[in-house]
Parts: sequence; C-alpha cells; structure tokens
Amino acid sequence: MLRDRGISVSGAGWFDGGDTAYISVSPIVADSTDTVKKVFDCWFGLGSPVCDSVISFAVDKSESLWAQWKTSYLVEIDNGGHSSATPSGWYAEGEIVNIQVDPDTESIVDSVLWKFIGWTGTGSGSYTGGDNPAQIRVGSHITETAQWEKQFYLGINYTGVSDTEPELDGAGYHTAYSDVDICAEQFVYVGEVRYHFMNWSGGTFADSTSNCTTIQLDTAKTITANYGAFEVSPIDTITGSLGETLYVPIMLYN
Repeated sequence: MLRDRGISVSGAGWFDGGDTAYISVSPIVADSTDTVKKVFDCWFGLGSPVCDSVISFAVDKSESLWAQWKTSYLVEIDNGGHSSATPSGWYAEGEIVNIQVDPDTESIVDSVLWKFIGWTGTGSGSYTGGDNPAQIRVGSHITETAQWEKQFYLGINYTGVSDTEPELDGAGYHTAYSDVDICAEQFVYVGEVRYHFMNWSGGTFADSTSNCTTIQLDTAKTITANYGAFEVSPIDTITGSLGETLYVPIMLYN
C-alpha cells in the first residue's frame, strides 16, 4: 500500500543483538493535492512515539514499527484588500488556528477609512462573524475572507453660543452613504441669556430645523448647529405701582 502511494520504508530486516537499526520513510508527504495532503506524523512501536522520519535504536528484541500519517488541509486567508492578515498555510486536521487582521482600520485619505467588520468563512470548522482575532478548527480546506466597510468622518461644529458649548451628538466615523442620527442641545443657558437651536447647515438633512434629525453622509464633512439668542431675563426684580406701565427686557429674537 505504501509503495502504491510512492512511499518507501527502509531499514527493516534481521539484526544481531546489540546492532543499531536505522529506519526511515520517504517522502514524508503523500497523496498531495492543492488543498489536502497526508504528512508523516510519528513512528509507533518503540514505547513512546518518535516523530522523526529517520530514527535509530539498538536492537535487543524483535520490534514491529508502523508509521502514522496525519491529514493536513490548506487554510487560505484573504485580507479583503486591506491591512495585513494571518498568512495562509497548511494545518493538521483538528488544529485550532487563530486568524486576525491588524490593524483593523486603514486610512485612505484624511477623514475617510476602511474598517474591518468581520470574516466570511467556508469549509468545515471555518468562522463567519465579527471577532478579531477569531479561531477556526481545521476540518477541511478552509477559506477566510476579511470584510471591510468604507466610512466617512462626520464633524459637528456650532455657532451663535458664547462662553459655553452645547451638547452635540453624532460626530465620528460612520458607514459611507448612510443616514446618520445627529442631535444638538435645544436650549443653552449662559447666565441670564438663553440660546435656542435654529437649524443645521453644511449638509442634506431630513429636517434642518429640528435639533435631532438625520444627515445623508455622502462624503466626509463637517456640519454646523446654528443657535440664536432667544431671551434675556430681567437682571433685577422690577416693582411698580398699580396701574403703572413697566418695561421688562425679556427677549432678543434673531
């Protein structure tokens, strides 16, 4: 059977007691295809396994040795066109392999990047999901392809408010060409002055006059939340007599 596979074993025969026997097997790879092969593993029969293809031992009794072979499969790892990934290679059946892309983001130009979002795997023991690193248990020829998402950066500025900063939500990297939720604080108080949100500018919005809305992120951009002074409360308590006309500064409309 070994000869049918092109494998030869040398060293078997009769020996005098105390002689040294030299046993070898060649080649150590058999039944090889593009994606699976048999690889010499170890010799058995001498007590403990010996995992060199060429072995020697002193003969002091009759011995029966046999070679064990293991199945190895090709694991192909595709970085998806970005960053660096664990190299492809051959792994033994049942072996656990860690796969990873590093780094998991790749800048294209300022404020535009590719972000790793997961693996798509095929084959027995492959992995499909968002972990990085991830693990596979080799059960067949496996392919793993890294999936990436293009993202644009959204910056948010404000105008019309002095001496404080309104709360602004939504800035950061987001999926390219998606609708992104944004929100600006509706009222901002600075002492006796109250500022109110008026509108958004710098992009295409679902409702530019709503302080919480969405923007179409068709490119990297910076948008602006625009505020106006809504009213000024009285600095002092104002008193008057019955029937007297009082003038109370309560507003500054823009």
